[in-house]
Amino acid sequence: MNRGKILSLCLIAAVCLCTLGCGGDADPRYEPIKKLMADQTKIFKNTTEGLNKAENAGEIAAVLNQWAEDMRGLFPRFREHSELLSKLKEMDPPIELQAVNMELERALREMNEASVRIQSYQDDPQVQAGQRNLLEVMEELKEIDPSLK
Repeated sequence: MNRGKILSLCLIAAVCLCTLGCGGDADPRYEPIKKLMADQTKIFKNTTEGLNKAENAGEIAAVLNQWAEDMRGLFPRFREHSELLSKLKEMDPPIELQAVNMELERALREMNEASVRIQSYQDDPQVQAGQRNLLEVMEELKEIDPSLK
C-alpha cells in the first residue's frame, strides 16, 4: 500500500472515531429529548409486550395502569423540555433525533396493533378503570402540551 492510501485511511478512521466519540456536529440540546423519546419507546414496547401476553381482564387492566404510571413518570421531563418539544413539533426531526424518532413511531404502531386486545375485555370493570386512568394521563399530558388537544 502506498503512503497516500495509508494516510487517507488513517484520516478517515480518525474522522470516524472523532465523530462517534465527540458526537460530531450533534446539538447537545437534543440529548435530553433523545433520552425522553427512548424512554417513551421503552414504555410503548413494554405495553405492547404486556398486552400481547395478557390472558385475562385483570392482566389487561394491569398493563393499562402500568402504562399510565410509566407515562406519568415522564411528565416532569415533558414539562422541563416543553418549549423545545413544541418547537420540534413544527419541523422535521433534526438528524440527532431521526433514528430514535423512527424507533418511537414503530413502537407506537406496534402498540396500537396490540391494543385491539383490549376490546375483548372492554366491558370488564377493571379494564374500564384502567382505561379511565390512562385517559386521565392523556388529559394531563394535554395540559403540559396544549398542541395535543
